[in-house]
Amino acid sequence: VRSVFESWMRSADVVVQTRKLVERLRGEHQASKASGPAWLKKSQRAVLQLAESHPQQMGAMLPLLLNYLLVAPGEAFYV
Repeated sequence: VRSVFESWMRSADVVVQTRKLVERLRGEHQASKASGPAWLKKSQRAVLQLAESHPQQMGAMLPLLLNYLLVAPGEAFYV
């Protein structure tokens, strides 16, 4: 994960690629085409929220690299 993130941040066109990723996710989200497990959909929404609140930040894609946990009411997990 670290090497993927480092190569992403060092990429010459990181801002352009981040913008393309956000545009694609936004299009899928608006068209309700988002598919996959619940954790992936939530990660994609997190990317869109970060991109909206912090435009031009290439770190907006980071939720896709994290271990995104979904915990239902009454559930817990041990770290």
